[in-house]
Amino acid sequence: MKVARIAHAGLVVSSRRALCVMDPVLVQPFDGSTFDPPIQVDTRAVPRSPELLVLSHSHSDHLSLPTLDLFDRATPVVFPAGEPVLEEVLSRMGFEQRKGLRSGVRFTVEDLELFPTASRVPFPEMGILFRSRGRTCWNMVDTAVDEAIVTAVRQLARQPDVLLAPYQPLIERPLWSDALGSGFPHDMYGRLLRTVLDVHPRCVVPASCGFRFDGEDWRNDRMFPLTEEQFLADVGKLEAGITGRTLPPGAELAVERGFPVSEGVLPFIRRRGAARLASHEWRPDRGIPPLEDTNGSGYPLRELRRTVRAYLGRQLLAELKHPRHALWRERMARLEVLWSLEVVYPGGAIERYEVDLARTPLRLETRERKKAGGRRFAKILTAITASSVQDLLEGVLSPYSIGGKSFRTTLRLYEPHREGVRQAGSPDDEPLTRTLLAGADARYIARQLAQLGY
Repeated sequence: MKVARIAHAGLVVSSRRALCVMDPVLVQPFDGSTFDPPIQVDTRAVPRSPELLVLSHSHSDHLSLPTLDLFDRATPVVFPAGEPVLEEVLSRMGFEQRKGLRSGVRFTVEDLELFPTASRVPFPEMGILFRSRGRTCWNMVDTAVDEAIVTAVRQLARQPDVLLAPYQPLIERPLWSDALGSGFPHDMYGRLLRTVLDVHPRCVVPASCGFRFDGEDWRNDRMFPLTEEQFLADVGKLEAGITGRTLPPGAELAVERGFPVSEGVLPFIRRRGAARLASHEWRPDRGIPPLEDTNGSGYPLRELRRTVRAYLGRQLLAELKHPRHALWRERMARLEVLWSLEVVYPGGAIERYEVDLARTPLRLETRERKKAGGRRFAKILTAITASSVQDLLEGVLSPYSIGGKSFRTTLRLYEPHREGVRQAGSPDDEPLTRTLLAGADARYIARQLAQLGY
């Protein structure tokens, strides 16, 4: 069995009789991002009819509709069971052989076995343990795992030959919430290292993190605080018996003794330059510009104001009043949460709103800046650019692409007790996260389907 890396999280896994392509993204840019290191893809050389396509989840750096459009519609495709977005995409694009996989249930294609592995996240997502002729490779992709998941994998493969491991403690959510992720994510990085030690593979490969945000180096420097080499060095300090390998785009690793890597194997991948991801100096105090609406889609200002005010005045409150948010509303009322919202328009104008989440019924009220001490303490503060509101409503962008540059939030949710205070919420309690952003992925995918004619 051999594993070749396309770029970022895309893989080609091959056995003697089967070719499997997983999470292919071959068309750039994808949702405001490009590959790092930069590569050129010759789409004419892409294998159109592999034995299997695997989609781990529906995030835009793993699901590329223009890339799927390159493959023969008779190609079998598997994805996490219970994922309606992927089911609809594949159905509308005409993929006839599609199947949702459940964790731990074996799926076989020729001489290649696949065992889906679970993820402790609130949406359908899976990793894959590949097995062929006694050799095993676990691609964790982005999955969040716990002891039970690792134990299940160890039961299938007592010691996996290769682990494709998440290594970058991505601070996607902290990047736009609570001081823009200013602290190094020690706990998150520690969990990534502990997972490698718990799995105890013969070989570990840092994977699923080969992209950068275009034109925004400050976000790249803050979101990607670690290198592949440092991750392997840290693993080596903790467990010298685990071999470390890096797998650049187009290269292939043989899942056998010694784990040799051959570069330039994939004919459709052409490397163009060295990685330029980030400085890795970890200086989060530098380079953060104020929130500014660059209006990349070129909306007329009058149209933006009309769209934003209509959404905030009608749709937003209707969504927050939906029964699925009932328990959240009860918690916000108990915590006496005042939500403060700022909408930043092109040119710098700001409209400010408040919603008292302890009040029934909910009401959106405009406000003007008042002197310090002249208004209630806001426990959730949100700033968002006006054009990103319209982009999200129209499916131009997904939530994945706006964090930090177009959307920022600070949460001060806590409950006092005799010893001080305890945290009482999470970033998911932010109202736009529960409404506008929650539905944006589906709108983004629907727009892509329409653009491709499906």
